[in-house]
Amino acid sequence: MAEPEDVAADENYDQEHHEPADEHTQAEAALDPHEHEHQHEPEKVEAGGQNHQDKVFIVEDSFENSSADCIVTTCSPGMEIGFGWFNELVESAGPGFAQELELFKNTTVGASKLFNSYDNKNFKCIIVMFVPEEFRSDVTPIEGQRVRSFCRNALDLAAEAGMRSIIFPPTFNKTGVYWVAPVLTRCFKEWCLESPYVYEFDEIRVVCVGRGDYDGYVTAATRLNPKTKSTKIKKRARRPLPITDEYYEEAAAAAAAELGDEPSPNATPSGRKKRNPNVDPIPNEDIEQMRTNGMFLVLSAKLEPTILNLKDEKGLKRQYRMTNRSRDGRKLYFRCSRCDTLAKRDKDSSTRARLILCNGQVSGDEYPTHHPDCEPWTDEQLLVQQIDRSSRKTVKEGLLQPFEAYQDALSRVTTAVANEAKIIDVPKFPEWSEVRQKTYRHREKRNDMDISQEEDHLVAQDEHEQMHQDDVAGEEALYENAEYIETHEGHAETEEIVHADQ
Repeated sequence: MAEPEDVAADENYDQEHHEPADEHTQAEAALDPHEHEHQHEPEKVEAGGQNHQDKVFIVEDSFENSSADCIVTTCSPGMEIGFGWFNELVESAGPGFAQELELFKNTTVGASKLFNSYDNKNFKCIIVMFVPEEFRSDVTPIEGQRVRSFCRNALDLAAEAGMRSIIFPPTFNKTGVYWVAPVLTRCFKEWCLESPYVYEFDEIRVVCVGRGDYDGYVTAATRLNPKTKSTKIKKRARRPLPITDEYYEEAAAAAAAELGDEPSPNATPSGRKKRNPNVDPIPNEDIEQMRTNGMFLVLSAKLEPTILNLKDEKGLKRQYRMTNRSRDGRKLYFRCSRCDTLAKRDKDSSTRARLILCNGQVSGDEYPTHHPDCEPWTDEQLLVQQIDRSSRKTVKEGLLQPFEAYQDALSRVTTAVANEAKIIDVPKFPEWSEVRQKTYRHREKRNDMDISQEEDHLVAQDEHEQMHQDDVAGEEALYENAEYIETHEGHAETEEIVHADQ
């Protein structure tokens, strides 16, 4: 996205040369509801800002005016029903496209096929997704995961074909936009986190042909990123968009996302004492260096991306939490959480493993000495831990109800272990009765904040700290007693597992 000074420069250029402003405008982040009076202008909303790698946009525009390298359309199996702009695409692409489509009449639900655009010159290729006539909104977590898999397939197909921009329709079938929009925006967030193809795209766009569809996506984007602001910029020539790692905004997100909270490691880690309140963001080059070295920040017990999982000299997994940062954001300080706990209890040994990252690389001892009783983590413990935390984060963000988030987490655990190359057992995820109170507490806290963000501020801080202590104690019991996956062919890399499940 262009910097503010670039916007000013473009405006000056228009004034000096007396050129009319482009009728197309873009809106970075979620739009203010009061801006709806500009209905005559196609608008573009950034669905998540840096959380979506600054690549995902929501546009109110017509199908005829849209152009990109690739466009996605949907139809039912057998192509008996075409949804959205399917029929218009078939007509504009000509008989060659229609004839090739006939070869895939027996394609089943969930498949995606890539075709040449033939006579349609607005696009280089067309991706057809085969979907059911309606999604089951009564089983949102399961059906949502299914829809996300459809979209991921389409994105992967386009990337493998060398496409740099792609357009999605606002809805896929007869299901309303207010169900599809949250699912699709979350899909993009997860895909940007997990896919190696994310840097292949300059732009992922959802084109809404009506105000109702557009409002649905604005609502979804706002809920996903409540702290975003609205600004207008003039449409300009295509240029590379800046890339920011999702892990350093909210680990997901979501995990999306789903990973909610927008707490970035560019913010000081939570706690009673904040030593450096005015710190600079972690530079992008440091983030890229960390990624190159296989280091990713994931969710802590406070649901903030301040945890680092690394191998020790024996190849075992150790977990470090960020305790401080330098003012310029170039130096990050970590301590082993388990060592901390043991050192407080053990009067004979105060050994605590400490780690420092400088400019995205380990500075000093790469394999610090741990407390004698400090046990390493298993891949399965880290996997279940992150799925549990990311599901609670969706509740904290208001994206899912508590039981929906729990069901979604169970589904993700099942998906994560569905590896044909290994004979593995599904890990024992905590029962709903074990996590119910903790999950509802996140929702209640969010509701209280919505009523009044300033009311009883000091009391809320104390409750947050108590909740953190309860969560830490509960997780210790959970990970000590749970039965985890056992594989017959070794474990996958922890960093890859955690990265793929956010």
